[in-house]
Amino acid sequence: MLLRQLDYQGHPAGAYGRVINDFSGKPVGILELLIDRSAAVAAHQHTLLYILGTGGCC
Repeated sequence: MLLRQLDYQGHPAGAYGRVINDFSGKPVGILELLIDRSAAVAAHQHTLLYILGTGGCC
C-alpha cells in the first residue's frame, strides 16, 4: 500500500494506492483513492493552538 500526503486543488489530501491482483496473484490494476483531509488538518491545528495556549476556547 502506498500513502502520500499532498495538496489537491488547494486542499490537503491523502492518496492511497494499492495493486489489485487476480486470483492467480498476478497484478491486473491499481486502485487509487484520494481523500480530503481538510477537517483533520483543521482539528490538528486547533488542538495544537489550544495546547500552546494561543487559540480560543471554541
